[in-house]
Amino acid sequence: MVNVIRYLDYACTPNSITIEAKYPVTSRYLEVELKVDGKIALHGQYTISLPTNRDIIDERVKTFCGGIGMFTEDEIQDYVMADRIMAALYAKRHLKEVRTKSGTLIWRF
Repeated sequence: MVNVIRYLDYACTPNSITIEAKYPVTSRYLEVELKVDGKIALHGQYTISLPTNRDIIDERVKTFCGGIGMFTEDEIQDYVMADRIMAALYAKRHLKEVRTKSGTLIWRF
């Protein structure tokens, strides 16, 4: 793993989906990754000033999750890398809820 200043992971429903947010030392962006069964399906980058504010990071993860619902299945097939399409479609169809590890609700479909 790349050296990171801040790393947070989130519990999802279904539990085969996970979301990780990390702020690499060499970057000025928060990187958000959605994984299905441990394999990256979707990735997003968001500008944040400092990675120390948990509320800002949670808000970017919420934005990321909301964006998944905005894409059509055809758009996913057009814009997602070929080896990630099935996992991305699974996430779009099945992601219902995202929570912090302590149980705070971040996003719900």
